[in-house]
Amino acid sequence: MSVLALPGVLKTDKPITLLLDLRPSQGSEPTLSYDVGNTLITFKNLSSEICLRGMFIRAPQRFNSDDGFLFEVSEPDYSFKDFCAAPDKNSTFSTINSPQRLTQDLLTMGGWGNERFFPFDEWATPSVFLWLDARDKSGQPMNIELQIIANTMLPDWDSEVSFHPVQITVNGQKVAAYQVDTTLRRLISSRFFTALLLFLVAFVISAIPFVKDSGTAIGLILAILLGLSGLQSILIPTNIHVLTMTHLLITLLYVYLVVIAFMRFFLVPSIKRLKDNSS
Repeated sequence: MSVLALPGVLKTDKPITLLLDLRPSQGSEPTLSYDVGNTLITFKNLSSEICLRGMFIRAPQRFNSDDGFLFEVSEPDYSFKDFCAAPDKNSTFSTINSPQRLTQDLLTMGGWGNERFFPFDEWATPSVFLWLDARDKSGQPMNIELQIIANTMLPDWDSEVSFHPVQITVNGQKVAAYQVDTTLRRLISSRFFTALLLFLVAFVISAIPFVKDSGTAIGLILAILLGLSGLQSILIPTNIHVLTMTHLLITLLYVYLVVIAFMRFFLVPSIKRLKDNSS
């Protein structure tokens, strides 16, 4: 698990810290669930009493050049059950456990990318907008800037998460929010070992013409054939169901092996016989 925070965010005096969990969703394509973890309230940083109703995480809705992004919402995606807190210099903090929704249709965002370039593919998820439903003690909406820490639980990916403060319009009210963008890249180790293994196989195939003993050369060819058949299952995850560049490169190695075997057992001996006959 990796943790990403806004630069300097842990040194600020914002009263609310939100934990945002990003994890893979079920499906044939890389998709993410944006789930709210615990929300930390620091009493001594409050300037007035606040009541937290919950958190919204929404995909972009109507856009207007004058009003920005417009949202019509009712109940929060994550409910805090009207947790209220008042300024208190002697208190430290309190944590709200934010229960996960039973349905995540609004929170699961598909990505833009192309698995055909695996392991050199890159995915950028569509933006989501995140804001807090905070009220004063009279029930009027309050604009409160959040401190956000994102926990990324993506074992097969390097992730880059960015937060951009924006102003949106929610039910006719101006609200401070964050635009959350996520970019996924395959692990450097996956890219490196894929390229290394394919290069080593190509190198071994290229060495076949220099093997003088025919029995050894045949054994080497059979070993490479068996190795290539297993290499695909090692390099390509089972959840990828499209033809990738790795499939193509392995197929080219099969073709290259056939060409090299033809050269070793037919072309090179034929050239030698012609030279011997001419001499």
